[in-house]
Amino acid sequence: VAQCRFPDCKHDAEPGCAVKVAVERGELDYDRLESYHKLRKELRRQAARTDEKIRSEEKAREKQFGRMVKNMQKYHKR
Repeated sequence: VAQCRFPDCKHDAEPGCAVKVAVERGELDYDRLESYHKLRKELRRQAARTDEKIRSEEKAREKQFGRMVKNMQKYHKR
């Protein structure tokens, strides 16, 4: 979107995102934004199948998420 603050805006949590503002105002359907995020995620998965750098980044991200879940489970058992 031309009005977003950053040209590489992911329309997720970036400040100044015109798409997020449009969703909040009801000018853009939330489901459409969610569909966009799902498509981006799927394209990333497809690219990871052939790109070693992306594959290693995804693996590291999954590992970090797993550690976070494990730590949260330990925290909630106390």
